[in-house]
Amino acid sequence: MGGLALVLAAVLFIAVFSYLAATFHYPDVLDGPADQVLPNLLALGPTGRAVWALYGLIPLLLIPTAA
Repeated sequence: MGGLALVLAAVLFIAVFSYLAATFHYPDVLDGPADQVLPNLLALGPTGRAVWALYGLIPLLLIPTAA
């Protein structure tokens, strides 16, 4: 179960990072000023917010590996 959680976390991280890199120019966009970055972040819409939420929840998959 722990190994499966690690594999799933890695695959999800790559998928989310690839999506953000393609649509938001992540992580390079974070070097820009807030008046440019924040409108681009809002332009991602509901899908972008869901992807960011998933990005934040991926570390929870590491809990089963500790058990």
